[in-house]
Amino acid sequence: MNAIYKLRKVASDLGCTVEDDKENANLYVYAPDGKGWDEGTLTALVHPYGMGGSITREWRLDAITTATHRLKEMGAPIHDTDKS
Repeated sequence: MNAIYKLRKVASDLGCTVEDDKENANLYVYAPDGKGWDEGTLTALVHPYGMGGSITREWRLDAITTATHRLKEMGAPIHDTDKS
């Protein structure tokens, strides 16, 4: 299975979305509106994969793999980010 597809599947199952920002070499996993991790203070997981303007396939794949493992460990974002 394609690594980015697997990450998107895991994210979707937890109610999250994935953005692969190849222009800035960042991978984002966003919690749904109003939800977050770490008591609601963390609403996106960011995994950079470029360095000094250079992007390699291996760095991107490492970021995707790390994001997948991290998301599985953290689980679904459940904390309400609206503290009012």
